[in-house]
Amino acid sequence: MPKKGSQSVSELLCTEIKETPSQTGGPYVHIGLLPQQANIEVFEHSFDNQLVKQHTQGQRIRIEGQVFDGLGLPLRDVLLEIWQADANGVYPSQADTQGKTADAHFQGRKGSTQAPHIAVALFARGINIAKTKEQALAQAKIIASNPDADLAEFRIDLLNFASDTKQVIALGHELKQILGAKPMIATIRTHNEGGQLTISDADYDKIYQAYLRQPFMDMLDVEMFRDQQVVKNTVKLAHEKKVLIVMSNHDFKKTPDEAEIVQRLLKQDQLGADILKIAVMPQSKQDVFTLMNATLKVSQQSKKPLLTMSMGKLGTISRIATANMGGSFSFGMIAVSGLAMAESYVVDRYQDDHEKGSLRWAIEQANSKPSEASEILIQAVGQAPYAIKVNSPLPEIKAPVQGLKLARVRLKGSSEPMFVPQLYRVLCYVTSTGNNLIQNNRIMHNYGGAGVMLTGDDGKGNPTATTTNNNKVLNNYFQDNGDGLELTRGAAFNLVANNHFISTAANPEPSQGIEILWGNDNAVIGNKFENYSDGLQINWGKRNYIAYNELTNNSNGFNLTGDGNIFDSNKVHGNRVGVAIRSEKDANARITLTKNQIWNNGKDIKRCEAGGSCNMRTLSVHVVMV
Repeated sequence: MPKKGSQSVSELLCTEIKETPSQTGGPYVHIGLLPQQANIEVFEHSFDNQLVKQHTQGQRIRIEGQVFDGLGLPLRDVLLEIWQADANGVYPSQADTQGKTADAHFQGRKGSTQAPHIAVALFARGINIAKTKEQALAQAKIIASNPDADLAEFRIDLLNFASDTKQVIALGHELKQILGAKPMIATIRTHNEGGQLTISDADYDKIYQAYLRQPFMDMLDVEMFRDQQVVKNTVKLAHEKKVLIVMSNHDFKKTPDEAEIVQRLLKQDQLGADILKIAVMPQSKQDVFTLMNATLKVSQQSKKPLLTMSMGKLGTISRIATANMGGSFSFGMIAVSGLAMAESYVVDRYQDDHEKGSLRWAIEQANSKPSEASEILIQAVGQAPYAIKVNSPLPEIKAPVQGLKLARVRLKGSSEPMFVPQLYRVLCYVTSTGNNLIQNNRIMHNYGGAGVMLTGDDGKGNPTATTTNNNKVLNNYFQDNGDGLELTRGAAFNLVANNHFISTAANPEPSQGIEILWGNDNAVIGNKFENYSDGLQINWGKRNYIAYNELTNNSNGFNLTGDGNIFDSNKVHGNRVGVAIRSEKDANARITLTKNQIWNNGKDIKRCEAGGSCNMRTLSVHVVMV
């Protein structure tokens, strides 16, 4: 296990973490999970973490620890169960035949005659799936707030009140209200196809007809091998109610041959499905290829969207590869652990004190639970500009915190920083300050905005002198931001090194990996840029040193103007244009390219219009090739 004490994620990733040994839970595992349902009234409530009371016999001991996943990240959605005898080794159970009196002030668990001991059972993640209304609503909020989730599936069969149609319909409408514009699939997965509910065709028909008379879903999952008249009735009413049909089939034992998979999917099309779905279990890598080949064939014969997946570890690749084989959707799960299940602390008071709602209070609350993830959300209060003026340095954030949407700003004439709530999509905003270090972060999904902005902006869009300087941006991973990093309007003498800037298909507006706008004398060294409109763009910046970077699969690797900028020993390949040189007002402006490797681009070096469109018009800029 990792050493005790505070550790960064990077340290944990480099620490060997041994996997907890697995063991079959046995037929009575439900006793621990739901003691009252097994007629065990040990606790006043179903769960408790206090075994001892004031008068409990024996020496007090305390066991502390953390549970990590395979990446070394702390988890919150695991269940730890303790089975313990009292100080004399006695369980409060008739099964204990020692003839000793159990300690009435100790809350133990049933068991057999054993020596004093503590048994700690670690249960798998996901055991606390949404069975109650409260759990379902909580998970809906997580999905609604996650930009990577395109839709949600409401697994009705998992609910502990799945047979109560009125309750399900009411919950469905609440879930839809939380999800907003995100579509929701409603699913009853029956036992025959891997679900939790055993139900007759008549009841299946009755329940789905009731749902559709008060539709709360955008899509309804219908199992294709239910009674065919029931399937037809459901499809007909769903289409009348403008609800799409996801017709499904699941084979948990095997992968049928290619012809059979094709036949089932095309049969779904004939039955009126709007989306065709099949999930199969592979026994070999060849089975995965069989499914992918079948997906490709069906995509060539049907215009309906396809959702095909190969289950289990062997089939993991199918959830990604399906997009290249004609598939339209893939299923995933948002982990309800760690950061996803973070406790939220809302900052809605800008006074710097310890009262609830202040930023200092929120940090203190997060630090009080160092093993748990927290989320600090700062709300806009009053009129702009929004700023929290701190009276003394804030405590260091020791707990894993997500969503800390604030800007740390040191104002001229102020000895202490201000924190500005981020109402724009900029994760980290630094202005009029120096000597900050932004290191070892994952900066992601700031769509249409910037991951990090270093700027000397005077607040009105005008540049200032070199007021934002000597900052370091090191070893960060930037993914799917509008601009990964901006150095603008007076940002000078900053070092940007060993970062990875990448955009994926999920990014709606990939602009620049780095944009330097009127930024001077910065060093950008050893970074990688992938899949942006411009890997690195310089607009009228001067004397910037750009070296040992790699730019690939961008529309423009470098998109340049300015004077005195030096590009040394970079690798530029696989871009539409390797180096785009734009016009400069100063006829004496120079750009120096030295020792660069520029190859396999649509055009390695091209002169472009001031606005960015590239043609062969001769423009006023001097390019020095060394």
